[in-house]
Amino acid sequence: MDISFDAPHAQKTSTHFARHKVRPPIPYLIRLVIFLCLAASAHFAAAEAAPVAIHSAIKANLIEDIPLTGTVVAPTHSTLSASVAGLVTKRHAAIGDEVKTGQVLLELDDEIVKIELDGAQASLQSALANHAEAQRRVQEAAPLVKQNSIAATEMRARESQAKIAQAAVDRARAEVARRSAELKRHTIAAPFDGVISQRYAEVGEWVSPGREMYELVATHDVYLDFQVPQSIYPRVSGNANIFVNFDAIPNQQFAASIVSRVPVNNASARTFLIRARLVEQPPSITPGMSTHGTLQLQSSEQGVMVPRDAVIRYSDGRIVVWVVDLSEDEPTVSERIVTLGISSNGQVEIKRGLKPGEVVVTEGNEALRPAQKVKITNRGSLGSAQAL
Repeated sequence: MDISFDAPHAQKTSTHFARHKVRPPIPYLIRLVIFLCLAASAHFAAAEAAPVAIHSAIKANLIEDIPLTGTVVAPTHSTLSASVAGLVTKRHAAIGDEVKTGQVLLELDDEIVKIELDGAQASLQSALANHAEAQRRVQEAAPLVKQNSIAATEMRARESQAKIAQAAVDRARAEVARRSAELKRHTIAAPFDGVISQRYAEVGEWVSPGREMYELVATHDVYLDFQVPQSIYPRVSGNANIFVNFDAIPNQQFAASIVSRVPVNNASARTFLIRARLVEQPPSITPGMSTHGTLQLQSSEQGVMVPRDAVIRYSDGRIVVWVVDLSEDEPTVSERIVTLGISSNGQVEIKRGLKPGEVVVTEGNEALRPAQKVKITNRGSLGSAQAL
């Protein structure tokens, strides 16, 4: 069989194959070099010591943190009332005003009382004059009695008149004091330093005795009232620490001390009142604010404690710490699964998985691997940690 083909077509086919051969894949040798470089880079990265901060696990008395919610309470809160009837003529304080002890807040019409006081003072002056005259008559008769120039009955009469005059003076003085006190009650003054929270009377109103005029609230040396469960109350001592936070002052914590424990419970809630006072009161804290506190209860039991930053929680539920092996020249780390207990003041109890004196990583523990070498950044504090 005669097979033939034309040369141009064969040449075209050969050229087509040649065109594909000029774009071959990356040579195997180049890919191998890249792979070895990457592997070497990963090896060197793994061999590099990771910088970490460490802390020793210590055995200490357990301190339990009890969360509390409370209220800022004024040390004194009074409703100021009128003690006499009268017409309001002047008002010197409004809601929100800060007032001092003795500062006049409101005045009632006192015209009639002043007139009556003037009359009482005039009566006193008259009584004093009568008493002075009676005393003069007694002194004048005294030498005459010795000379028998005046009857004894006359002397006794003059002495009786002097006593009656003295009684009249005392009665007049009492009337002046009563009118003065009544006049004073026509003025409402602040009995202590504080802030006016309510005002109930206006100029031109007639008020009766007992009528509410103002509400005055003391804002200094405030109390913090907390309700604690009945299971906690017996464990609260007067020297227990309380640390509080206020929404009005974010990111700040303040120390407070317990001033009283009220041994009468709220029967409906089964709670007891704990009253505390701030060690230093910020100016912006006022009665009525809410506060969140932490009550620290110290126990006689001991436990293994580490800083809270040493603990890592995984999404699968594992709780671990990284333990540092300092026996070699180059420290290494290993992962340790632990069981947590109570926490307090930045410390957490390790109930299982760690012994006192073992050293854990507190900073730089987020990306560690088992047997990885580490570089201690706070070795200055390691000596005291190991001594524990």
